[in-house]
Formats: sequence, C-alpha cells, structure tokens
Amino acid sequence: LDVNPTLYMLVFGESVLNDAVAVVLFRTCLSFYEREHESWMAAVMQFINVSIFSGVVGVIVSLFSALVFKLTKLYQHPSLEMALMFIFAYLPYLLAEALNLSGIMAILFCGIVMSHYTHYNLSPATQMTAAQSFRSMAFMAETAIFAYMGLSLPTLTHRWHVGFIISSMGLILLGRALNIFPIAFLINRYSEPGTVQLNKKEQFIMWFSGLRGAIAFSLVLNLQSHSLTAVSPETKSVLVTTTLVVVLATVFVFGGGTAPLLELLLSPEKKSQEQGRDVHVSKTTEFGAPLRKEDTWEEYEACADDERSSSIPMPRNVRRVAGFERFDQLYLVPIFRVTESDRPPGDMEGETDGCEMAALSDKDSN
Repeated sequence: LDVNPTLYMLVFGESVLNDAVAVVLFRTCLSFYEREHESWMAAVMQFINVSIFSGVVGVIVSLFSALVFKLTKLYQHPSLEMALMFIFAYLPYLLAEALNLSGIMAILFCGIVMSHYTHYNLSPATQMTAAQSFRSMAFMAETAIFAYMGLSLPTLTHRWHVGFIISSMGLILLGRALNIFPIAFLINRYSEPGTVQLNKKEQFIMWFSGLRGAIAFSLVLNLQSHSLTAVSPETKSVLVTTTLVVVLATVFVFGGGTAPLLELLLSPEKKSQEQGRDVHVSKTTEFGAPLRKEDTWEEYEACADDERSSSIPMPRNVRRVAGFERFDQLYLVPIFRVTESDRPPGDMEGETDGCEMAALSDKDSN
C-alpha cells in the first residue's frame, strides 16, 4: 500500500502485542471466574507475573541463540543454520507453556530480541530464507484461521443477542480510541524532535485498521462448558456468535476499508517520498557486517561530546533512552553480534554469494 514503514510497524506491533496481552488476560480472568483466586489482587498479580516471566523466558532464549550463532560456524552450513533458527524460534513457546506461562508472550519478546541480535549473526542467505519462510508460514496460518471462522458460520450452534453484539462493537472501538489517541499524544509530546511523530491522520488509521480477531475467536472456543464453575453452553454460544460477528464485521468493514482510507488520507507527496525507499530482506546487506567495536565506541563518544558541548539541555526522558541505546551499542551489541574477530575475511567468502543473492532478490521485488 506504499505507506510509511513506521505506521506499518506501529499497527502491526500493536496488534501482536494486543494478542499476547489478550491471551494472558483471558487466562487470568478465567482462573478468577473459576475461583482459583480469592481476590482481584491475586488475579492482578498473576497477570503481572505471567507477563514478566514470559517475556524473560523469550529474552533468555533469544540471547542464547545469538551467542550460539555468533560463536559457532553455522553460517558455513545454511541448511543447519536455518533448522536451528526454526528451533530457537519455537523453543520459547514450549518452555513458557511448560512453565504455565504465556507462550505467545514469550515468542513476542523472543522475536524482538532475535531481530536485534540473532538476525545479524546469520549468513545473508539464511537471513533472506528465514524472513521469507516465516512470512509465508504466518500468511498460511492466518489464512487457515480465517477460513475456519468462515466455515464456522454454518456449522456452529449460534445464539444471537443483537444488543450484546452492538455494545461489544461500541466498547471495542471506544477502548481502542482511549488507548491509541492518548498514547500517541504522549509520544508526540515527549519524543525527541526528528524522531517518531504521529499526525492526526496516522492516529486515525491506527484506530481504524488495527482490529484483529483470530486470537479472540480461538480463546472463546476454548471456553469450557462442562464443569460446574465454567460458563453454560447457552452463554458460550452467545459469546462465540458475538465474537464471530464482531470479527467478521471488522475484517470486511475495517479491513476492506483500510486501503481506500489510506488513499484518501495520505497525501501524494508523502507517498512519493516512500516510493523510492529500498527494502532489504537481509540486514547484513542493508547495514553491513560484521561490526567493529572501535567504530561503535568512537561514534558514541562523538555523540557524547556533542551532547556535552550543546547549550540546550536534553529532556530527561530523551537522556534515558539515549543512555540505554548507548549502553546497548557499547556493551550488548559487541557481545551478542558478530565482530571482525569472530568471522575473519577468509570465512566470509560464503556470505558474499548470499549478499549478491539478497541484492538480486531486492531488485526482483522492486
């Protein structure tokens, strides 16, 4: 659709995070409903603990994978490298579920950290293969779940409650407005000038196009209707029907209206600016690899000198973000990403062909 990549990442990232939080919140509310917790405080603490420790599991697995791909010569064996990439991507889900945590939350944080560290340690050929493989698998999985929802209309037993359907849709839209617009205001208010700024049109697009329903539909199908403390079959039928109608309505109305809305709201000037933007599947091709710690140190020392010599004080929140970024580049990146000493020039010959392959793929896609 030729939109701002930042807008795409915000819409997609918010949807994924909402899915992960929805799973944890659903399990917490269901356990409270089944009287596993004596108070709301215990349920809230369970939600916080599950969210935090699920993220910790994902981060630990991703950092371990970064070290494995950095300290070994798997880049000389792309097939084995790709197989281990699949294993490490699925491992946090298995570990989190075995520990009664949230697997989708663990995978979310694992993917974020692996994109920042592990992806750079792969050979360019494996980078391109992994990106396309995961993208294809995600597309097929999403197609399967929405096809199942379409088949559920004539096959499941439905109980219609028009008032509940309308009120649910209204509360969902209201909740998204109360979530997106205040947070976008805070981002615009406290972010550093020249970084991410969301105008009113982009905020409205995020509110309009960020609805997803696959996770909600799968969760409502998992409601138990056979135990004494679970919902009754009639109540479950109402919840399933309402969820299915809301999901299908948002898919056809909001999903189908996203492209015309983008054409209407986004100016031609902004679209033409993004049209010539190069998109690389391989991060090594785009940013270069491996890195040198000395270059990173000199770059951030220069930034620190500019900051000290500037007469305009940086806001406190900007200094905090810059401080973490600096710590990451100086200490974490050299530990978890490849350096020149890790991969000598003689060992990089196999990666040259991969870079050329990625470049040809980028040209073909353009």
